[in-house]
Amino acid sequence: MISNIYPSILDANPIQLPKLLADFKNNGVKGLHVDVMDGVYVPTIGFSEKFVKWLSQNTEFYLDLHLMVTDSEKVIEFFSGINIGGITIHLNTSTNLFYVVDHLKKLGINPGVALNPEENPELIRPLLPSLHHVLVMTANPGRPSHGVIPEMTQKISWLKEYRKEHNLKFKIQTDGGVAANNAGMLKMAGCDEFISGGYLIKATNLKKNLELLSEVIS
Repeated sequence: MISNIYPSILDANPIQLPKLLADFKNNGVKGLHVDVMDGVYVPTIGFSEKFVKWLSQNTEFYLDLHLMVTDSEKVIEFFSGINIGGITIHLNTSTNLFYVVDHLKKLGINPGVALNPEENPELIRPLLPSLHHVLVMTANPGRPSHGVIPEMTQKISWLKEYRKEHNLKFKIQTDGGVAANNAGMLKMAGCDEFISGGYLIKATNLKKNLELLSEVIS
């Protein structure tokens, strides 16, 4: 089973989605990264709660939701009755982050916080003991990716060292331009879980790309 690679299905062709999901399952993928976007926080519309509910009822994947919305507290309620593994929110989408994290835990959902490329991980230092994961955006959210921003490895390294020094358990995720040719440096910096979109979704040989990515980060 592949437990540390989460394909991001935002750009999947709807017609080909059932086959794509079957291919992921057959190749041992355990979870999916699902982008929920409101077209305001980022200039793109993502998946709705109806689609997420369909995924939860018709697949066995761990669903890792990434909320890129202006009001994360409000949007979370749309998903409260759906079988979801984790939800990640952005720092500037709530003024009550401690409440949101606690609320997600009470719903049985793993809480995470995303850091945009310009945001310092020091900003979430008080939250780190309460988080299941931290998502380091290695590209600008909601916009076309031109590959991993190399400077983000410093942020990953900081989180890794802080976690070790304080004996914390949160996982470090990366999202944005992740592929076999850059996952190695992310792994060396301290990344645990890799979210990959186009490299997998648009692959001419999905199995081969999954194997290459797995080899690099194993």
